[in-house]
Amino acid sequence: MRPEKRSGQLSFRTGILLVTLASVLGIAAVLIGLQYRYSKAMAVASTQQVFRQAVDRMTHFFQSEDLINKIALERFESDPKLWRNSAVDGPEKIEKLVTIAKTLPSFYAISIGYPDGSLFEVVNAKASDNLPQKFSAPRGTRWITIRIDGSGKKRLRFYDAALHLIGTRFEKSGYRLFLRPWYREALESGKTIRSAPYRFVSSKETGITYARKIADGTVVALDYTLSKLNNAMNRLHLPPSAEMVMFEADGTLIAATRPMERVPPLYTEILRSGERGKIVDEKGRYAMVTKLSTEVGRTSYLGFGIEKEAALRPAMAMVYESVAAAVGVALLAAMLVYVLAGRFVRPVTALMRENEKIARRHYDEVEPIESPFSELNALSDSLIAMSESIRRYERSLKEMMRAFIRMIADAIDAKSPYTGGHCKRVPAIATMLLDAAEKSDAVPFAGFKTTPQMREAFEMGAWLHDCGKITTPEFVVDKATKLETIYNRIHEIRTRFEVLWRDLDVAYCRRLLEGEEPKSAETWREKERQRLREDFTFVARCNEGSEWMDEADLQRLRTIAKRTWLRHFDDRLGLSETELARYGDKEASPLPAREPLLCDKPWHIVPRDPKEAASFKASGFKMKVPEHLYNFGELYNLSIRRGTLSEEERFKIEEHVVMTLRMLEPIPYPPGLEKIPEYAATHHEKLDCSGYPRGLCAKDLSIPDRIMAIADIFEALTAADRPYKKAKLLSVSLKIMASMVKEGHLDADLFRLFLTEEIYLRYARAYLKEEQIDEVDTGAILEILKGYS
Repeated sequence: MRPEKRSGQLSFRTGILLVTLASVLGIAAVLIGLQYRYSKAMAVASTQQVFRQAVDRMTHFFQSEDLINKIALERFESDPKLWRNSAVDGPEKIEKLVTIAKTLPSFYAISIGYPDGSLFEVVNAKASDNLPQKFSAPRGTRWITIRIDGSGKKRLRFYDAALHLIGTRFEKSGYRLFLRPWYREALESGKTIRSAPYRFVSSKETGITYARKIADGTVVALDYTLSKLNNAMNRLHLPPSAEMVMFEADGTLIAATRPMERVPPLYTEILRSGERGKIVDEKGRYAMVTKLSTEVGRTSYLGFGIEKEAALRPAMAMVYESVAAAVGVALLAAMLVYVLAGRFVRPVTALMRENEKIARRHYDEVEPIESPFSELNALSDSLIAMSESIRRYERSLKEMMRAFIRMIADAIDAKSPYTGGHCKRVPAIATMLLDAAEKSDAVPFAGFKTTPQMREAFEMGAWLHDCGKITTPEFVVDKATKLETIYNRIHEIRTRFEVLWRDLDVAYCRRLLEGEEPKSAETWREKERQRLREDFTFVARCNEGSEWMDEADLQRLRTIAKRTWLRHFDDRLGLSETELARYGDKEASPLPAREPLLCDKPWHIVPRDPKEAASFKASGFKMKVPEHLYNFGELYNLSIRRGTLSEEERFKIEEHVVMTLRMLEPIPYPPGLEKIPEYAATHHEKLDCSGYPRGLCAKDLSIPDRIMAIADIFEALTAADRPYKKAKLLSVSLKIMASMVKEGHLDADLFRLFLTEEIYLRYARAYLKEEQIDEVDTGAILEILKGYS
C-alpha cells in the first residue's frame, strides 16, 4: 500500500516534466496573451467599422427617403388639383394620386386632411400581405380610397390595378382629424415633418407619417409601415448575432433587425450615460449608439449590438490555433523529457518500493538498490539500516506494551483475592476458541480469517477486558456478605443483640426486686434469650446471601427490625466530614434515643452526581442508572433476595465495562489495533440485545465479540476463587451455558465448536481443580442445542 502523498508532493519525473512544461507553456502563454490582446483590439475596431458602415447606409436610406417624400409632398403645392375641393374624388384625381404613389416604393397611403375635419386617403393594398383582409376588400383589390367627412361618415371604394371600381362600403367612423399628431405637427411646423411611430387607424398597423401643410388647414401626408424600415435594416446583411435598433430619445422603438416589443434597455442606458458613439462592453455584448442624421423632422438614434463571443470568434480562432500549436510543442518536449528522465527516475522508484516494504512492515523483504548515482546508493544503504532499526524498536515496543497490559491485568487480579487469575484465564479460553473458529470448515465460519494485527488486537482486548475494574471499589468487588462494606457490619448488629441480652438480665433483676417468683422470672428470661438467639441466627444467615429469600423471610426480617434498643451516645461523634455531610442539617435525637434493631437511615444513602445518567445516555450506554451511588441501609441490604449485591453495587460492578471503554477509547492505537476497545468491552453483550453496556444485538456483534462473551462466562462459572459461590463442576457449567444459548444470550455455533473441539476440556485440565472435572455428555448438550443458531 502506497503512503498517501502530502499536499504539494511530486514525483521526481513529474517534477522534471513540470519544469519543462512550465517553461514551454509560460513562453507560449505570454505570446498567446499578446496575440489575444491585439486580436481583441482588432475585433473591437472591426465591430466599430461594421456599425459605422451600417449607420452610413441607414443614414443614406433615410436621407433618400426624406428627400423623396419631401419632393412628393412639395408636388402637391404645385398642383392644387391634387388636393383642392375636399368633396371631389373623381377618377382623374385618383389617377393622379396613384401615379404619385407609384413613384413612392413601399408606401402605405397618401392622406389629405381638410380644414372641415374631412379626410381623403388612397391606400396601397400591396403595402403588406394581409392588408386586403384587414379591409375586407373584394378579390383583386389593388387600391383603396377612404373618405371620412366631418360628421364621421366613412366611405371605402375598392379599385383593381386598372382603377376600375369593384366595390363600395359605408361605415361609421370615430376618426377625428384634428386629434391626429401628424396633422397638428404639420400645421404648427409649416414644413415637412416626420411623425413618431404610431398605430394607423384604418389598418391597425404601426408606421410613421411624412406630412406637410400645403394650404390653410390642409395637410398632405404619406404613410409608411415600419416593415419598410425593418426590411431596409435587414438588407444591411449584419453578422448573424448582431442586431440594429432604430429608436427615439424617449425610447420609442421605430425599427429593428429582429422582432422585439421594445428597445433593449442596454441602448437607452448607453444613450443616458453619454457614451454615444463609443463601443461599450457590457452584459456579454459589444454595443454602440449613434445619432441618425436626417433631413426631416425628429431626432432618431441607431443602436448596434453584437455578442462578444461572435465578435471575438475570428480572434479566438487564431488564439486557439496558437494554443494548439503550443500544446503540441509542449507534448513533444514532455515526451522527450519523459524518455530521458527514465534513467534518473528508475532507481528512485525502486527506492520508493523498498520504502513501501518498510511502511508495510515487511522488513525481511527490503533489498539494496544499485544505481549509477552515489547519492541514491547511499540512500539505499540508509533504508536497509533504518529497516533493521525500526524492526528492533517495534519489537521492544510490542514487548513493552504486552508487559504493560499484563501488568494491568495482574494489578486487577491482585486487587481482589477472589478474582485472582481471571484476567489471565479469559485470554487463554478466547484464543483457543478463536483458533478453532479460524480453522473450522463449518458454514458459519466460512471466510473467517484473522490478520496478525487483528489477532494481536484480540489478545490485547482479552487481557484488558476487565481493566475498568481498577475503578471499582474493593468493598464492592470483594463483598462476600450483604452487610459488608470495608468490613462486615454484622458485628454492629451482633453488638445490639448483646445489648438486648444484657437488657434482659436487667429486666430479670427488676422483676425479682418487684417480688416476682424467681422461677417465673427465670422462665421469662430464658424464653426471651432463646428468641434473641433465633433472631440473630436468622439475621446472620440472611447476611450470608447464599440462599434465596422469599416473602416470608423478608416479613420476618422486617419484624425483627422493628425491635428497639436504647442508644446513650451521640452517633455523630468521631465521623469524617463526608459522613457528617450525609446527616444534613437535621438536629441530633435527644439522648438516650430508642432506635430500631435494624435500620435504614438517611445518612446510609450516598448521592449520585445528577449529570452521570445524562452522560451515560449521551455515550450510547443503555444501562439503567440507579438513583443513588450507594445505599448502606442495613434492612435494605439484608433484604437482597439473592446474592450479596444491592442494585447500586451491582451497577457499580457492571460499570467496569463502561470504564473499560472510557479508558481504552481515547488511546491512539497503531494501525490494525483500533478494535482493542471493542474486543475488550463486548464480553457482557448478548445476542438478544439484553446485554450491557450498549445493548448491542446479534447484527452488531462480530465473531471475536461473541467469543469474548463465551470465554468470560465459562471462566466465571468454573472459577474456584469466588467468595459468593462454590466452584461449579464442568458438566454443570456447560449445561448453564447451553441454557444461555437457548435464551439467546450466547452464540450457538461458537458454543458447539467449543464443545466439539473439546476446548472446555483442554482448559479444564490446565486451570480447574481436579474435583471439578467430571463426565460431560457433549452429545446430550448438542441435542439440546438442535435448532438454535
